[in-house]
Amino acid sequence: MKLFFFISAILFTTVLGEDLAEDGPCPSTVVAKFGKFWFSVYNNETCYGLITSPKLDFVDAKEFCERNNGTLAMPKSEKRNDFLLKFINDVDPK
Repeated sequence: MKLFFFISAILFTTVLGEDLAEDGPCPSTVVAKFGKFWFSVYNNETCYGLITSPKLDFVDAKEFCERNNGTLAMPKSEKRNDFLLKFINDVDPK
């Protein structure tokens, strides 16, 4: 199945599971807001941050993520893609 994923900008940072809540804004279990970012953790190992505005195209979203010490998320599995789509819909249902 071909994965399709589009978002305004999603910040991807890999962190250690046990340090998620202690060293940064990533929640230990659920979605949490920190400043203009929403954060959620996938599989107790990867922290994803999401902004809902401004809407950005791919190039601008990639540059935004890099300026914020992250990498634009590009999920490589259907399971991770489904997690991200649920995260987006939980934060910004439309």
